[in-house]
Amino acid sequence: LRLAVAVNVLIPEGDGYAFRHALIREAILGQVLPGEKVRWHVRLAEALAADSSLVPPGRAVIEQARHWYSAHDTPRALTSAWQAADAAGRSLAHAEKLAMLARILELWPALPDAGQRIGASHASVLEAAADAAAAAGEDERGIGFATAALNEIDATEEPGRAALLLKARAEMRWYLGQAEGIDDVREALRLVPAGAPDAAARRRVLSWLAAWPEVLGRPEARAAAEEALQLSRQAGDQSTEAHALLTLTTLNFHEHGDLSLNLLEQARTLAEQAHAYDAVLRAAVYESHLLEGAGEHE
Repeated sequence: LRLAVAVNVLIPEGDGYAFRHALIREAILGQVLPGEKVRWHVRLAEALAADSSLVPPGRAVIEQARHWYSAHDTPRALTSAWQAADAAGRSLAHAEKLAMLARILELWPALPDAGQRIGASHASVLEAAADAAAAAGEDERGIGFATAALNEIDATEEPGRAALLLKARAEMRWYLGQAEGIDDVREALRLVPAGAPDAAARRRVLSWLAAWPEVLGRPEARAAAEEALQLSRQAGDQSTEAHALLTLTTLNFHEHGDLSLNLLEQARTLAEQAHAYDAVLRAAVYESHLLEGAGEHE
């Protein structure tokens, strides 16, 4: 290390060392034989497993996943990627979680017992990938994952699960401005009719159905929002209640010129209590639109 620093190949960085330039790193790694590189990745993964303090808090499992993958150890790469996806999700690193889940799907065909190793089905990983893609703003990829999951799920056996996937796909299409998403929500609602056992799925689907008043028609949108509001209040589902209130706020403005800022504030409070950050963001956007529409430009 002293020699490498003295000749300006490495530089001190924090409590470690880094290459002075990426091209130097590239040139040195280019001289490493493939077998050697694999052995180094194995040693690094084992060192991190033995002492997680070698990297910043929360990074050990994610770094292990990278090294096991680079070492071509498929079983360990799969299980460590699953653990890394969970860790990334807890720290709200949505893009990193998506990358880990995509890696699991890539490795899946190589391991006949992949589902047993991670304790989840292929469809469940696709569902998780769709959610992570939506959270990361990767809506096009999320639609692909949701579609693949729907192809693996029997909607007659699991109508609530299929309905929520359709709702998730519709939500991503809504953000992309794709009007065909309304068909997904209508199909989802058909799968969970009034009185169906999965009331949670119905209220969440109703909430997003109501978000399409221009396509659906305002009377039908209002009816969907009001039913979603009633069901969510009965169940104590603050996130869905917040979304329903936000939709009603906009409907009140467009139908009667009523700003309904008290409803909007209720929605924001509920969303913050539920840590429903998509609803918090939606409340901020809607408040801006409503005030601008009312001529309150400042």
